[in-house]
Amino acid sequence: MENLSLPFKIDEVFGGLAETQGILSLRESHLKLQYQTKDALFGMMKSAIKESRVSFGEIEEACFKKGFFSSKLTLRFSSMATLPGLKGEKPGEVCLKVEKKYADIARDFESKIRLQVADLLLKNAYNS
Repeated sequence: MENLSLPFKIDEVFGGLAETQGILSLRESHLKLQYQTKDALFGMMKSAIKESRVSFGEIEEACFKKGFFSSKLTLRFSSMATLPGLKGEKPGEVCLKVEKKYADIARDFESKIRLQVADLLLKNAYNS
């Protein structure tokens, strides 16, 4: 499987006082997220760069929605503890805002994530 990378942003962190920017990467057995949160006012206060890995078995759903100016890739997880350092609007879910120029890559991510999750479910059903 080819390694894909997708730049993303999460608005409205800490009630709109901060935003998170990062890169989502697709690996053979997991997703890798690298991200940093900074204040939304001046961008001077930044967190350390954090990295999280999410196995495909922890992903319940991946959904891509194309917008006029930007698109969104929403990931829903089987546990609230999957990405404890990444703040989203809903527990166990993260909505990644993607610039218009990366919309096709985001759509590829959705397809590949869904395929990996389905493949894992089939393997688990076959081995049961």
